[in-house]
Parts: sequence; structure tokens; C-alpha cells
Amino acid sequence: MGQSLFNWAADQAEEVPSELLDTFINNGVDRYVLEDKSVNMFDGFKDTAISTLWTSGIVMRAPLIGQQIIAPFRSKQSFQTIGENREKIIEQQE
Repeated sequence: MGQSLFNWAADQAEEVPSELLDTFINNGVDRYVLEDKSVNMFDGFKDTAISTLWTSGIVMRAPLIGQQIIAPFRSKQSFQTIGENREKIIEQQE
């Protein structure tokens, strides 16, 4: 679980600044290209950070979190069956 938490934090360390830069650029376009002087370059930063943490940090990771929670209760056979079904799906998609 420790490594998973580290991986999650590393992913967020990439995702959040990327989204903040996007917001900053959008604000710059609004302010300087569209000449909307009511826009501050840092408008929406808090909302963007929270939204990014929610969507990429929790919602998109929910299946992985659930998988880790039930992992101790699964048999090796169920993992094998899931793996085989996964391979079949991949083959059908190609």
C-alpha cells in the first residue's frame, strides 16, 4: 500500500501543475488577447487543483482502490480467470 500511495502522489505531482498551467494560459488569453481586464491570471487555481485531485486522484483511481481492498479475499483461481478474460478482451479489440 505504501508504494501505491507514493505512485498516487507522484501522479498528482504531474497532473495538478499541468492543469494549473492550462488554467493560467486560459486566463492569459482571456486577459491579454480578449482584453478582459476583469480576469486575474490566477483565477480558478483553487478550483482547478481541487477538481484535478478529485477526478484524476480519486474518481479515476477508484477501481484500483477497490481492487486493493478486496485483494486479500480473492483466490488465485479468480485472478487467473480474470487474467484469461482480460487477454480475450484484448484479442477481440485488435
